[in-house]
Amino acid sequence: METRILLKKLRLQKKISTRELSRIFDMEESAISEIERGKRNLTIFTLLKYCNFFKVSADWLLGLSVRKEII
Repeated sequence: METRILLKKLRLQKKISTRELSRIFDMEESAISEIERGKRNLTIFTLLKYCNFFKVSADWLLGLSVRKEII
């Protein structure tokens, strides 16, 4: 599954809006939306924010591992 789809699924599972997540990540709401739509590349810093907040591994988000949880 594409990273952008996983990112959106994680956000929706927690019932968090793009506005709320943008405040948590200290980012523009449009940046979150563009990442989820594939219009903006995910930076390493944003990837780490997602991993830390949602408690998932970067390898899983990038499709390199089937293990979702951080070890």
